[in-house]
Amino acid sequence: MKHFPILLAIVLTGFTQAKPPNIVIILSDDQSWTDYGFMGHPEIKTPHLDRLAEESATFTRGYVPTALCRPALMSIATELYAHQTCITGNDPAPTPANKAHEMAEGKTAKEILISNIDRHGALPKWLSQEGYFSFQSTPFSPPSGPAQRLFQGPASEANS
Repeated sequence: MKHFPILLAIVLTGFTQAKPPNIVIILSDDQSWTDYGFMGHPEIKTPHLDRLAEESATFTRGYVPTALCRPALMSIATELYAHQTCITGNDPAPTPANKAHEMAEGKTAKEILISNIDRHGALPKWLSQEGYFSFQSTPFSPPSGPAQRLFQGPASEANS
């Protein structure tokens, strides 16, 4: 037993020297978990995703705390509940209060909702802080086009 701490230190050193794994997270909307070939769908063909899944660890039991798309995706990205991110619905209601908030912020209500991801942080940015290259894209876009961000690791200007 006297050599156990040394052996443990050598084993742990070996793990810390290993190259970090590639991480690919694909989240899609309006699909059932069975809508992929690798999940057993008899008609939908997804050969590229099937190959990726065959070579990877897949997590087949995902649960979210809300049935609505935008709050569920935000919960996955931030590890927070919908009431904590202030995104509790898919689209902001056209209420007088929301219109006043838009005027005060100089942004649309949708842009204000999406900006909550910056306030809370999210998985793509956290991965970049660990040295990973990370990309996120969303169809919930500003008027100029799809919202896309590239996070290039801790020293990147793209992280701010």
